Amino acid sequence: MDLWNNFPKNQNTISYSNIININIGTFYIYLKEFLSLNNEDSTNYFFVKGNDTWKIGNKFIYYWSKIYKLYIQIIEIIEEYDKIKISWEIETDFGLHYIKSYYLYRVTASDQTLAKIIITFREYISYNLLSLSQKKYFHSYINKETFIQKSKSIQKLNENSISYESCIINANYHELWDFITDLKNLSNLAPIIGINLEIWGKPQQVGSFWKCYLKNYNKFIYLKIIKVEKNEKRNRWLYALETIGSYLFSYQQHEIEYCFTKINEEKTQLSFVHKYSKKIDKKNLKILSVNKKDILKRVKRYFDINNKKTLIKN
Repeated sequence: MDLWNNFPKNQNTISYSNIININIGTFYIYLKEFLSLNNEDSTNYFFVKGNDTWKIGNKFIYYWSKIYKLYIQIIEIIEEYDKIKISWEIETDFGLHYIKSYYLYRVTASDQTLAKIIITFREYISYNLLSLSQKKYFHSYINKETFIQKSKSIQKLNENSISYESCIINANYHELWDFITDLKNLSNLAPIIGINLEIWGKPQQVGSFWKCYLKNYNKFIYLKIIKVEKNEKRNRWLYALETIGSYLFSYQQHEIEYCFTKINEEKTQLSFVHKYSKKIDKKNLKILSVNKKDILKRVKRYFDINNKKTLIKN
């Protein structure tokens, strides 16, 4: 069935939605990968302002099918515990001006994500007035088959190259950030991440290194700090590291991300993500997942106990 047959006659919006069998955090990561410059379409992007397709205010040009020119600006990004929204304002050289938005909603009961694409035109568009190339353009990312295919690709990548775990910590996000970004604190709670940690540089400075010893493997590993995103105006902070010279299955060259999402002044979602450049055996990924869940439980218990002590003291 043609999606445009259901286009409202008295509105200027079309939409499509689908349930994705992946949790919202993992889907968001791979949505960024598909809609970033790190893909086969990278040569079709040209920046007008900034150098990031996922930063508000940045502007760039994209050549669709290497023929049609799209002028794109990121106008909104909302990252909350239960939903994520990303919006782009797009003007084409074939006469269309519209806003494209992705909405992701957390489905907690089955660890799924409700994903919606909504396109809002600046003016009323009659489907009958669109040219064949214009129709093809919108069908390329609105029709059900394309969306499902992308979802399957994301799920396939997820099975072999990413490990994601998260939980809600009863702690202020400032307090949790300071605790986690000093990895010595995390090591004291969960020695499995490494012991005898040393910092070369500062704990919250990009380019600094953590050195730690893995007792089970009798091996030192090095973690380079590659991202420290702590914007006081945003509710999501990121602390990311890259392993250097590590080739054990769970410490293969990869990135580790700690994501802090503010829920309120007393609760924070803490996400623990491993992103591998190569496929990892499912069995090993499962072991890593179990270990990470245990680490998160220890962190949660630590703050629960300290909060209880504070209440009793007061």
